[in-house]
Amino acid sequence: MALYKTKGVVLNHRELGESDKILTLYTLEKGKIHVVAKGVRRPRNSLIAGTLIFSHSNFLIAEGKNMDIIIQAEVINSHSKIRADLKKMAYGAYFSELLRISTPERNKNEKLYHFFLKTINLVERFDELDVLARCFEVKFLSIQGYTPNLSQCVVCGREKSSRFYLSSLFGGLLCENCFEKDKNSKILSKQSILLILTLLYSPMEKVQLINIDGKILKEMEDALINFISNIFDKDIKTYKFLDAVRKL
Repeated sequence: MALYKTKGVVLNHRELGESDKILTLYTLEKGKIHVVAKGVRRPRNSLIAGTLIFSHSNFLIAEGKNMDIIIQAEVINSHSKIRADLKKMAYGAYFSELLRISTPERNKNEKLYHFFLKTINLVERFDELDVLARCFEVKFLSIQGYTPNLSQCVVCGREKSSRFYLSSLFGGLLCENCFEKDKNSKILSKQSILLILTLLYSPMEKVQLINIDGKILKEMEDALINFISNIFDKDIKTYKFLDAVRKL
């Protein structure tokens, strides 16, 4: 039975049988993988701490016939503050789902791994997370190769318009004359466009210093969520949970 070591973050888990779990990990060496944690639902199991949701751990994994099996899990950072706070938990789950739905299995991407790990670390540190979420979405799209064209209308090339719309179908902005070509596009004001560009090029650890009006932040959120869900053709289930938690 071949063994391998990897660092990884636990993105998701589901129960298997009476005492096991299937985990989704995003790892440094192999990208996204699904593994079995045997007996982890039993009290005092040695794997518990290292396999909790959002835990960043060193894993020793055995290659299996159908699915690989975790042999050891040594905690690097448990991110326990996220699991102890419902709002942080909701944001963490949202970021994790975006990573899960957008990545193929066993496709190594060190840049994406370090980006996600930095995001989870900041979720634990920051109290206000809405601006961080918009920053995550913009940078996440860029790393995945889906940076929207925000310089001009992607259909006619127009640089000035009374209003622009963000279109996933065309991969960028549509002007007031072209937006009906994608009726699922979402409006973006000039201020929102400038702030998206600011977030794209700003260090994540500095985004809390950026003051964004609530209405503008919501406009950015609606446009970016719509863009992402259509790009990956997925209904982002955790976004609905996050939205409900923010209203509590």
